Amino acid sequence: FPGIIDFIKHIAILPKLEKIAMTTNGILLQQYSESLIKSGLGSINVSIDALTPSVFAAITRGADINKVIAGINSVCKYIPVKVNSVIIKGLNEQEIIPLVDFSREYNIAVRFIELMPFSQTKTYEGISEAQIKAVISSKYGKLYAEKDGASTAHYYSFADKRGKVGFISAMSHKFCSSCNRIRLMADGSLR
Repeated sequence: FPGIIDFIKHIAILPKLEKIAMTTNGILLQQYSESLIKSGLGSINVSIDALTPSVFAAITRGADINKVIAGINSVCKYIPVKVNSVIIKGLNEQEIIPLVDFSREYNIAVRFIELMPFSQTKTYEGISEAQIKAVISSKYGKLYAEKDGASTAHYYSFADKRGKVGFISAMSHKFCSSCNRIRLMADGSLR
């Protein structure tokens, strides 16, 4: 996080740059929200795999979900916010409905990201998009597909138009060939 404000200020002035978006765990978001917005940040994705405090703390090795929610509250009036969540069988699958409820309460998108088979995730089993949709539909009924041409996610809304859920399913719905994003990774590399 050190230097991110100045980094955003410097790249915000580049010509033809459409938007600067950042993905964060949200722990320091409230503390830096005003500076991030003033520097030119256009949207933010917050990684939340659980809303239950004990489950969130276990997944994040002790972080406080209340700090993350306070951070979301500090920016959601000014820039678009999306929540990213990876659902893993036996770990946080009970969090699907609370995450959807959160989306509907805050009227922001919650995106369920398909578990990628990296070396550190090989011992885990992800929950498929179809399974997550079935859980959501069992409480909320039919999901309505939305069109969003530039997104790597595909979105669904509810009959009452409160909140929305998205799916980033890189394994089952490959989209790499149409992705137009440049990502600065935590180690400083660009992808």
